[in-house]
Amino acid sequence: MPKRLLAALVLLGAAIGCGGSSTATAPFSVIPGPQPTAYAGSIQDSNSGAGTLRVTLSSAAGVTGGTWTATFSGRTEPPRVISGSVANDVLTATVNPDQTSGVNSGCTSLVSATFTASSLSGTYSGFAVTPTCPVPSTGTFTVTRQ
Repeated sequence: MPKRLLAALVLLGAAIGCGGSSTATAPFSVIPGPQPTAYAGSIQDSNSGAGTLRVTLSSAAGVTGGTWTATFSGRTEPPRVISGSVANDVLTATVNPDQTSGVNSGCTSLVSATFTASSLSGTYSGFAVTPTCPVPSTGTFTVTRQ
C-alpha cells in the first residue's frame, strides 16, 4: 500500500474516531434514523364512534412506519404500530398491536390513505378475529401534519 494512501486512511480513521465535540464512546458514531412526522386529527370508528387520532410516520429504505394512537370518549387506546409503503402518494399499511408494550390487545387493521402536502386521510378495516379482537372495526380518518 503506498505511504500516501496509508497516511490518508490513518488520518481519516483518527478524524472519524475523535469527532471533536462528539460524546460517542465508540470509534464510529451511530447515525439516527429519520425524524418522524406527526399528524393529528379525527377518526370515525364503527365500534367506538368519533374520536381523535395521532399518527407518527418515518420512512427509510422504502418502508414507512410509526405509531397510531386513537382516543375515544376520553379513553386513549394502547399505541399501535403502523408499517407499510407509499406509492404515488398512497400509503398502504397494516396497523398492529404493539407487541413491546406488554398490553397486546387490539385488532390488526389494513389501512389505505392518501397523502397531501399537509394531511393524510383514508380508511381502515380490521380483521383476524382473536380473543383480543372479538369484533374488528372499520373506519375513516383525517389527520393534519403538525
